[in-house]
Amino acid sequence: MANQQQTGKVECPYCHSTNTKKISGMSKAGSVALWGVFAAGKVSKQWHCNDCKSDF
Repeated sequence: MANQQQTGKVECPYCHSTNTKKISGMSKAGSVALWGVFAAGKVSKQWHCNDCKSDF
């Protein structure tokens, strides 16, 4: 898995797409500032799938 993270080809566990991006720290901080405790789920996620829109 470490090799996948370095190349940016992380596969979505839900739709198996490789069209993913890493969720930045700024994005997580913005979610917490905007949504507070309701953003707790996103804060623990590291990747976002651009196809099915899931965070994992």
